Amino acid sequence: MTTNVAPKIKGPASYFPSIEKTYGEPVSHWMAVLKQAGRLTHMELVNLLKSKHKLGHGHANALVAHFLALDHTATHDPAAVARSAYEAYVSKDRAAIEALIADDFHFTSPLDNRLDRTAYFARCWPNSKTTEGFDFIHLVPYGDQVFVTYEARGLGARRFRNTEIVTVRRGQIVEIEVYFGWDLPHKAALGGFVTDANE
Repeated sequence: MTTNVAPKIKGPASYFPSIEKTYGEPVSHWMAVLKQAGRLTHMELVNLLKSKHKLGHGHANALVAHFLALDHTATHDPAAVARSAYEAYVSKDRAAIEALIADDFHFTSPLDNRLDRTAYFARCWPNSKTTEGFDFIHLVPYGDQVFVTYEARGLGARRFRNTEIVTVRRGQIVEIEVYFGWDLPHKAALGGFVTDANE
């Protein structure tokens, strides 16, 4: 016996029922609002929905990500999209980051070999619980990629520096590559070095 089970909706569209119920307007209404706003960046559109229409951050992000994915003429700001992903970790806003991560997303680091979207959320999102902030040293867009160097602040005064390459297409992140840096303060004295990575 077989049953037809509808595939689970993922990405920005998974928030549409909640958006329509919460604000009393169909998604088509919000698409029209965003279109009328003109050529604004991702974060400018998010802030418009939040300030003028009182939408929550996650819902606004989902609508903007969907709008930008549909609108091939829209202005996509990869740096703003990347920054929003980091901000979601700080604010613990799962809805916001889910709207930014594409269905075909992959994540690679020295410890992770091209994780898909599901594995990324299972492995990496729990880190948001201990993330207090990011101080951006470099946030440099180059085409559809953003080169990011940050100093992360975590609970218990833990701090470290990493560099990441974030690839953004049509308003969503399709790939992140992480290159580990070092703990802060550095384990080696100024001008010195450590002889063993485990020291």
